[in-house]
Amino acid sequence: MKKILTILSILFLLTSVAKANFIFNESDETLLGSWVFSVNEAPWEYSKGKVVFEKDDANELTGKVIFDSGRQIPILSISVGESTLTFEVNVDGNHVTSFMALDGDIMTGHVQTADGNMNFSAQKEISEG
Repeated sequence: MKKILTILSILFLLTSVAKANFIFNESDETLLGSWVFSVNEAPWEYSKGKVVFEKDDANELTGKVIFDSGRQIPILSISVGESTLTFEVNVDGNHVTSFMALDGDIMTGHVQTADGNMNFSAQKEISEG
């Protein structure tokens, strides 16, 4: 019985931690908006576009990638640290994980793909008005 309670406690804790990564908090405010990105090593149709971060009605951080071709894909998971960001997408059936360092309005890092790691850079788009 003690073993079952321990396992259930660990599962509850892991679920709580995973959920906490998706809950929007005020420190994530600077992340919200559009980020113009480039991944020079990627095929041309995936090499440029925008990453858009927003919060939904449940106050959860969500997002999407909009390639310059117009194609949009949802961000499947987002994890925000003090000055880091990790997010995952599925591109044509391939899992892609992005590991970023945040420095003000600049995001740099790499994307991990089936074809290997590729450098990623983005700058926050300044909204007019």
